[in-house]
Amino acid sequence: MSSCECSIPAGGGFGTMPFGTGPLGTGLAASSLALTAVRLITATLAVVGYSGDPGLANPGNTQGPLYPNNWHVIAIDPGIQQRFVQFVAIVPDALTLEQYTDDYPQLRQVALPFFLVFLDGLPTPGGHYRLQLVLPTTPLYAGCDCTEFVGLTLRPDTRQTDTRDGDRIQDLANPAVARDALRLPPLVATYQLTDTGDLGLDKSQEASLRKRILRRVTVAAGGFFHLPNYGAGQKLKGLLTVDAVERLRSRIRAQVLQEPDVVAVKVDVRLATDSTNMVIADIVAQPNGGDPVGLSVPIQIP
Repeated sequence: MSSCECSIPAGGGFGTMPFGTGPLGTGLAASSLALTAVRLITATLAVVGYSGDPGLANPGNTQGPLYPNNWHVIAIDPGIQQRFVQFVAIVPDALTLEQYTDDYPQLRQVALPFFLVFLDGLPTPGGHYRLQLVLPTTPLYAGCDCTEFVGLTLRPDTRQTDTRDGDRIQDLANPAVARDALRLPPLVATYQLTDTGDLGLDKSQEASLRKRILRRVTVAAGGFFHLPNYGAGQKLKGLLTVDAVERLRSRIRAQVLQEPDVVAVKVDVRLATDSTNMVIADIVAQPNGGDPVGLSVPIQIP
């Protein structure tokens, strides 16, 4: 992953600090993609403005800005939670904006165009993070840009008041991959809707298990205050030793086995191609009935 320098002006407002390094790929034409500003509108959703040409809105393009692995959340303060980008959507115009304002009415106050960058969990309240976009070299654009933000801090008297699920927690559709989505684009971190406008359950048992495995792998230990034993955690630092990789593999395996419908699981951890700080966890889980469910999860090492 390339290195970016963030230049944050003194006295900038919280959640509105601009990117300081200019267009991605220094020296490119004015039409090249450039990031402008970031604003957290929820604890797990960042709005990132842009100018120039973002290319075709194709989440499957691994070299484009909609591919989540091209975004990186880097913890600046020591000891704070590591977070990952789970999904990225683009809002280039007012027509697209209408798809999101029911869930996020505050977006009407944000200048177009912008990216919606969904995080996999809550950043540490008050913790300083760097949000970085790194694009491979392509004919259209290349390079990187970044900004810094602070995790939202809740008031001490804040209490959870949403009781829509009652006493029984029901996992509403929140797909891990596009093929599991009920509708496109999949709005990660929101309730999914069916074509009739009703709240939708997971598309299948396989989709449900795949989603739950991804959550356990990507959520750091302690990421949910009410589930202290949830999450594989990403605490590896420094060199990737054999012992560190084995500890990570064991944590992932133990987490997946906590899913009530999993009877066996195989986990392999390998170094990502052309990377020194990214590993891939290849997971195959055998549910109690049904075919094995497999997925590969990239894990960035701080």
